Amino acid sequence: MMELCIECKKDTSLGTGNFINRSSSDNGNAEGFLCIDCQSLECDRCHKKTTEYQLDGDVLCMECIATTGDI
Repeated sequence: MMELCIECKKDTSLGTGNFINRSSSDNGNAEGFLCIDCQSLECDRCHKKTTEYQLDGDVLCMECIATTGDI
């Protein structure tokens, strides 16, 4: 049975490579899972997509925070 990401419709079922990093989600229209790409945000400084970030008016990835000391 396919378990599709509720945003991009990628298959997140076991054996697809998207199973381990998926997360449960409910966007108000659908209940299911988000794939890792749809969970990620773009860092406002380096523009890389990441799931590990800090919100302080801007989205900052942990690498940018570590190199600038903005903790």
